[in-house]
Amino acid sequence: MSYRKSVAFQGNPTAVLDAARVILIGQDFAVSEPGAGRLIAFRSWMAGSRQSLLRGVSSLDIEITRSTMTITAGRRNVVVMILFVLVFPPVLALVLGVTKGGVSTCLRAAAPWFVVSPVLALGLWYRTKWALERLVGNLLQVGDAAR
Repeated sequence: MSYRKSVAFQGNPTAVLDAARVILIGQDFAVSEPGAGRLIAFRSWMAGSRQSLLRGVSSLDIEITRSTMTITAGRRNVVVMILFVLVFPPVLALVLGVTKGGVSTCLRAAAPWFVVSPVLALGLWYRTKWALERLVGNLLQVGDAAR
């Protein structure tokens, strides 16, 4: 699942890419610049949901042309975290219920997770999207201020 946004851009591309580099290096991304007006960043893992939600992004490509800034992001890290949140708690509850107390205990232990897990998963997905939206807005502000 990817995120892609193109916005009109009239600011300073060097200032935007410098700001993006600082932000992304601070979030443990490996950053490279394959050419003028472009920055590519990669990150390998998201360790938990109490971190910056930009860490849910596995790859980020920022490309600036004369009048457009395009950001493309791969969200593989947040997808892996969502799968963990959806699968692990119910499976753990089922295993503990079966090994410790039978079917009724198993159902009582697992029931809340069939509601909580999807809510947590949706929260992770949308909070990562909002973090990307904030990044786009902040980069536009930097570009406009440096004009």
